[in-house]
Amino acid sequence: MSLIAAPLAEGAGVRAAADPGVHLDAVHAALGGRPVLAGITLSVGAGEVIAVMGPSGSGKTTLLRVAAGLIEPDRGTRRGGERGVGYVFQDPRLLPWRTARQNVLFVLGRGARAEDRARADELLAGLGLADAADRYPAALSGGMRQRVAIARALIARPGLVLLDEPFAALDLARREQLVEELLAWLGRVGAAALWATHDPLEAARVADRVLVLPASPERGAPSVVQPEVPRPGRDDAAVAQTAHTLTRLLKGAPDDDRSQIAPATPGLGPLRRARPRGLRGRRR
Repeated sequence: MSLIAAPLAEGAGVRAAADPGVHLDAVHAALGGRPVLAGITLSVGAGEVIAVMGPSGSGKTTLLRVAAGLIEPDRGTRRGGERGVGYVFQDPRLLPWRTARQNVLFVLGRGARAEDRARADELLAGLGLADAADRYPAALSGGMRQRVAIARALIARPGLVLLDEPFAALDLARREQLVEELLAWLGRVGAAALWATHDPLEAARVADRVLVLPASPERGAPSVVQPEVPRPGRDDAAVAQTAHTLTRLLKGAPDDDRSQIAPATPGLGPLRRARPRGLRGRRR
């Protein structure tokens, strides 16, 4: 079993996808005059999930905001999102004077129809909030408010879903259940997803590829880790192996297989095969 880890040169990126939910081309962005993204090229196709990792301040949220069209890049271009964009922020950002159901329906921007209310109730029930639809945010826990925010992002069946650490406020058991349900939903509707997370295990479980950002553009180029075992069907051993490689990349540790150059992949650049130390040749 092996992983593919590749440093991205400026202008290279995650491979182009047919029918992209979003495509970023050589995007540069700065915050307060400090560069945070430099030359990022990224395509996310229908049904694909790309996780985004990196240290705090590395530009994960900025990348999601550019992909959503909330901020314009300083250089480079963005296209896509024609099927709509759903965004799950780190903060739920619920309207305190509206119930959970009303918050979910608010993004539709029109008088709610019976079928809209039924879809909102279905989403809330799927997120474990069937009995909370008529409660106001003040009567919900932090994790419950975050689940309302997830339902709000999905209600319009967007073609692109952006998730900024969506499950950070949830307990482990609830998180694992909702991860599986969200992945199933994305697959059913064929939505593309960018999923920012600090958790290597979560990234290894949910993503088709993982984009790892450096602490700053001056510290090096982003890398892409692509698990050999596709999703779905990735077992715990494959998840653990991918998470191990991600942890090493985030810590800046060298990988003793990084010198093995594999053939180039269109849109991605030269690939370097990496097997995590301590897992090579083992079966679990």
